Amino acid sequence: MSRFAFPERILHRRPSAYALGIVLALAPRAAAAQALPVDLDWHAPPECPQLDVVLSRARTLLGSKALKAANVRAAGTIEKRDDGFELTLLIDEGGKGGERKVWARQCEELSGAAAITLVLLLTGASDTTDGVEPKPPPPPPPPPPPPPARVVASEPHRLHVLAAVPALAVGIGPLPKPSLGVGGGVGIEGGFWSIRLLGQWFATQAVAAPVQPYGADVKRLAAALWGCWDLHHDAWTFSPCLEASITHLQATGYGPFLRPTTQSETSFGAGGGAIGRLQASRWMSLLVSVGVQVELTRPRIVLGTIGTVRQLAPVSATVQLGPEWIF
Repeated sequence: MSRFAFPERILHRRPSAYALGIVLALAPRAAAAQALPVDLDWHAPPECPQLDVVLSRARTLLGSKALKAANVRAAGTIEKRDDGFELTLLIDEGGKGGERKVWARQCEELSGAAAITLVLLLTGASDTTDGVEPKPPPPPPPPPPPPPARVVASEPHRLHVLAAVPALAVGIGPLPKPSLGVGGGVGIEGGFWSIRLLGQWFATQAVAAPVQPYGADVKRLAAALWGCWDLHHDAWTFSPCLEASITHLQATGYGPFLRPTTQSETSFGAGGGAIGRLQASRWMSLLVSVGVQVELTRPRIVLGTIGTVRQLAPVSATVQLGPEWIF
């Protein structure tokens, strides 16, 4: 029995069904005989129309038009581009090949553009199909404007090693007068926190005793451990901090008939402060820190025969300004 044969009882009762079956069986063969003279090499993502869809659209657009080209060879490739798709169509028209690029937001539009191009090549038409001008695909969107220039802060999720050198330091208290000095520090920072060890060495300050012309030359070295919570905003970082400090003093007495002796004292303090940072690049920023400490111990500067020269003030402050290097 052939593929399109029908049972005998149906043939007798419904001859019209038999005729309809023959027409349906021969229809695919007739359509296959009208195959397009197109050799198309097509590559597209899975979600886009494939080769059979493109050829089917071209066959529908062609209809009964007369062919002016014996054969058309082409290669089409659809790629994702920006927020849409781009078609690159390479055409070989008997040595007069060319390249066409079309962008569309939906890749279905590109398969239609490819089908229209093939029909135009086959019929020799220039700009119409069936008397109707095809709708061109929408133009690609304009490129987004470049972002405003700004310094990109360091990645908050990474750990960075910090080095604050060299720095200018100003100490206010616990000595009678403000002192200038040099400072430096090291630290480490994470996403929203940082820990720094900042130190300052201040210039020698003469502290006069109540009895003139006696007194002491005092050298002061201070260090503080800062624990901070970092608040980032673009290139700026503001960090409120808690700190614990330690200060080492060396006092050498002076005056008539006084044998110079050196007295060393160490004091401790605790307090709080803030750090402001302007990041100039990925590896360097400008840092300013302001800390206020309460002196937990208040050493006295004493001269043997003169007595107490000065007791340290209960509160002191330190300001440090300089670059901070980021690794």
